Amino acid sequence: MAMNLTDAIPFRLFTVGDHFLIEWILPETQNDQPQLPFIQSLKEKNQVSHIGGRSFIPLSSLGEVISTLGSLKPSLFIYHATRCGSTLMGRMLKSGTENRVFNEPSAVTELFMNFRSIDDTIIKKTHLSNMIGAFGLGAPTCQKNLVFKFASLCNIFFDEIRAVFPDTPSVFMYRDPVEIMVSLVTEPSMWLDNVHSEKFVTFLPWSKKEAATLDIEHLACLYLEQQFQWAIGQAEVFSRLVNYTELPEAGFEIAEKFLHAGIREKCSDVLLWNAKKPDKPFVPDSQKKQGMASPQILELAETRLYPLYRGLEAKRMEKLSSFKSLKGQS
Repeated sequence: MAMNLTDAIPFRLFTVGDHFLIEWILPETQNDQPQLPFIQSLKEKNQVSHIGGRSFIPLSSLGEVISTLGSLKPSLFIYHATRCGSTLMGRMLKSGTENRVFNEPSAVTELFMNFRSIDDTIIKKTHLSNMIGAFGLGAPTCQKNLVFKFASLCNIFFDEIRAVFPDTPSVFMYRDPVEIMVSLVTEPSMWLDNVHSEKFVTFLPWSKKEAATLDIEHLACLYLEQQFQWAIGQAEVFSRLVNYTELPEAGFEIAEKFLHAGIREKCSDVLLWNAKKPDKPFVPDSQKKQGMASPQILELAETRLYPLYRGLEAKRMEKLSSFKSLKGQS
């Protein structure tokens, strides 16, 4: 990847013994261009390692830098059930130059993958605080908002995230379960293609034994069942529940309410293109996905997922009325 950025981006997380190292994508530094203050501070303390053209910084060294130099605090967290328009939401919010938006950053997901090996709650909180703060370091002055879209696998760490960032607004996004299941079955996520992997064992609602006996449609159903049940349980905590059918209008409202950013005019081009395949035009696909559903998907959705989906819809309408009221007061 070319290092021609004006910014510094945490890229991956690696473990070396008991320590975590963040690999960074750092901007090129010309002779007449000063280094980013936090990079300079860390270099003076010999906390930046360069190995094979790659740059690494210990996660533990970032706390002092964040407290000394400051970092953007998170303005909004986006959680989702998967395959429900969250990528589009992120791209919409990113169209506002004042918004610094990260879409399921690998380093954050990799930190959560390692949480099962950490028993100390304080250490977990410190690592998570440093990791989120790392993404706000070195932000251009025009950026005022830090927004994260977490991978749906990370939803199970909601309590840990909320314990560190109790005041950060959060939204949960979802979609008709038949449409999500069709998407997962026709284009499986990495975790669905690797259900036996130790890498994902922390996140998934089935044992290796169960994974060996269930087909992909049942696995997708189990996953959505977990996500919907969890979201209903957390509904009172979320600032907003968003159904895919509400896009793009919900994105405009969320940007105005939580980020104080008007993006309606700025993201007109974003809405023309497929969020996951930006070289292809956007084509509404709800009806197509409904038509692609197998009899088993329809049965699983009807018996196990639609009751939960209807529960989410009821919660969404309750939250929507409160959200509209607060929006009118802001």
